[in-house]
Amino acid sequence: LGFQRLDGVQVRLTPYDLDPGASTVLDSITMLSYVADYTGNLLISTDDLAQFAAAWNADPQDVRYEIGPASGIVPDLTPQPDGVLDFEDLTVFAQMWNWSFAHHGFAKSIPVLAKAISENPTIRLTQRMPQDLYRWDGTILVDLFVDGAEGLMMVDGVISYAPGSLQLMEVADGGYLRQFFEATPLLSQVSPDSSQALFALAGLGTVEPGSIDDLPVATLRFKPKVHEIQPLILDYT
Repeated sequence: LGFQRLDGVQVRLTPYDLDPGASTVLDSITMLSYVADYTGNLLISTDDLAQFAAAWNADPQDVRYEIGPASGIVPDLTPQPDGVLDFEDLTVFAQMWNWSFAHHGFAKSIPVLAKAISENPTIRLTQRMPQDLYRWDGTILVDLFVDGAEGLMMVDGVISYAPGSLQLMEVADGGYLRQFFEATPLLSQVSPDSSQALFALAGLGTVEPGSIDDLPVATLRFKPKVHEIQPLILDYT
């Protein structure tokens, strides 16, 4: 309808049946609509990011998904469209993503490997071994590869780990999507009990790649909480 959240809206109801009641005006209707909530579930999640990325990379861009620049205070933002999807729209999306997580908690939807042209890609998690054990600070690096990822525009997933043994320090861009896109923003959430991490990495602004290297899509950096040697156990979807 084009209304913003908490806009003042008046609706006049006029009876046209046999009811003799008089027409009246209602002004107690609350409009619930969040900027960047493309799915309409009042959460800003990876599903919304997939639609945002698809609109950004469309030729021409689908400016119906514009959300920036915006005025107001999060989450009550009013977009001021400028005819292009750019960093201002991405900034608004990131603000709404962070606000949604802060107020609605860990929103774990069904993860997908989105927008892949090839057959269903497969994920590989590979632990990177330290080059010099004598100078190793204990950091555990795990690279996430996607096999059969031709045409991949976005990847998201949930990594489960033992919070009593491991502390997740960072989920970082591994470099694979940067070979095909101008920007590769990475958004993440960690569950309240620190046992799961949800991440989403999207490619924005296609470029013609040169040589394509077998790089990880993302890299997970852990710190062990115990000193004895234990097997590294991760689960993912």
